[in-house]
Amino acid sequence: AKLLQANDLQTWVPWDDPASVQRFLNHFQPTAGVLMETEVWPVLIHTCRQRGVPLALANARLNGTSFKQAARLAWLSRPAYAGLAAIWAQTDADAQRLTQLGAHVNAVTGNLKFDAKPDTAQCTQAAVWRRQLTKPVVMLASSREGEELAFIKLFLASSQFSKENIAIYSGVEDVQCLIVPRHPQRFDAVADLLRAQGCVVRRRPEWGHELDRLLAAGQGATHCMQES
Repeated sequence: AKLLQANDLQTWVPWDDPASVQRFLNHFQPTAGVLMETEVWPVLIHTCRQRGVPLALANARLNGTSFKQAARLAWLSRPAYAGLAAIWAQTDADAQRLTQLGAHVNAVTGNLKFDAKPDTAQCTQAAVWRRQLTKPVVMLASSREGEELAFIKLFLASSQFSKENIAIYSGVEDVQCLIVPRHPQRFDAVADLLRAQGCVVRRRPEWGHELDRLLAAGQGATHCMQES
């Protein structure tokens, strides 16, 4: 939403049936379109091709499981991939699988998500928090419902971690857990769930205001590093 300009319009892609797609194209009259990653809609692609509206697939990916499913439905998937005007794949393996389904892959670009420029203030904040850490961190990132409970029960039940699995430290008292639910609307529920398991929970907004002091003193980061 932050990237939208004054005359931009944000709307839903139509349900992929002929009547809905026809109404969508009649109403918006697009001249071109870009689909992302795995959003390959056979009816939309076929109808746009009939109308001379080129569709490209950017940041395209296709894992082995999806490839097998698409191959079983080759009568549907092959015309869809072949109907795309351009495809930019994330990896060589993605490009190979897409090509086997009849797609013309123009280039392998890597994951375009990594082209985003990190926010300088957030990088400074991360560096401050990192300096404050006194224990190694175990992160459960992009977690879904049920995963946090399974993780924390396993974690609390482990009296000692093997050095092969978690190097350089052992025992739950020597580590700090960082849990990042995938969906923000679950933050409160996950915090309550962890407290119910006897965990001491600190939400990120409660991590202190040292960042504000550094920024006010003009000690912002001059560079930053992204790590996974």
